[in-house]
Amino acid sequence: YDWCSWIPNAPPTMRNPPPTQKGVVTIEHIIETLPDRGRSCWHLGAVWALSQFQENE
Repeated sequence: YDWCSWIPNAPPTMRNPPPTQKGVVTIEHIIETLPDRGRSCWHLGAVWALSQFQENE
């Protein structure tokens, strides 16, 4: 949960394709590429649920 809960480390989806050249990416492009708030919340919920231990573990 600690790693995947920080969306920039492991984005569940990307809204733009990854850059094809090094050094030409702007912060605006990164923000436009990361998932929106709704998709990020869904991802956090799924990661949290999957990281929980069951009673028999």
